[in-house]
Amino acid sequence: MTALHLRIGLAVLWLAVGLALLLRDSLFPAELFAKYDGTRLTLGGWLAVALAVWNGVRVYRTMALDQKPGPNPLRQDRSKRPAGEYNPAFDFGRPDHPETGGKPNTSTD
Repeated sequence: MTALHLRIGLAVLWLAVGLALLLRDSLFPAELFAKYDGTRLTLGGWLAVALAVWNGVRVYRTMALDQKPGPNPLRQDRSKRPAGEYNPAFDFGRPDHPETGGKPNTSTD
């Protein structure tokens, strides 16, 4: 289970809890919630809906950031550039090159 699936599940759970608390008068019998304070239950319902919205925003943000952007139309395509001529005088990686060949001079005389 990834974090995305967990956030989706929590958003659905909080939305169900919030709607159940906000619509408790029409969904449940009146004597079920008679001993609880109605204002606190309503506040808890709005808090649950806010948590559902928060998780929904996090899911949307994660999905929006995971999309890979397309190629930049202004960037030059390097695969189409000409390779140019090979000039051995500028190949400084060769060991027999006169400027880099031999042992480096590390003496301080």
